[in-house]
Amino acid sequence: MTFDEKSDAVMQSYQTISSSNQELKNSNLEYKNQNEYLKLQLGEAMKQKKKALASPTCSFRGDEDEEASNPLSSSGEGEPKKKARRERRQPANSNDFRIKIL
Repeated sequence: MTFDEKSDAVMQSYQTISSSNQELKNSNLEYKNQNEYLKLQLGEAMKQKKKALASPTCSFRGDEDEEASNPLSSSGEGEPKKKARRERRQPANSNDFRIKIL
């Protein structure tokens, strides 16, 4: 292999690496821009959620909507709707444990 052939091979290799490097830089820049956009979107969504949870008019109407859409839940129009009571669970006490003595 002559010097010119070696030089051409090195230049061709350099050009391939250079173009690959440029593609990676462009891809990296695109991912950074996407990441920044998603961060802004997430920040806005979190602000809206925080405002919604902090507002005094915020209420959870999932149960009411569910009952209104279910024709079997109400037996008559004149009767008031009854909501099922939920029993509260007692919090687990971390000091409760048993020892089995053999």
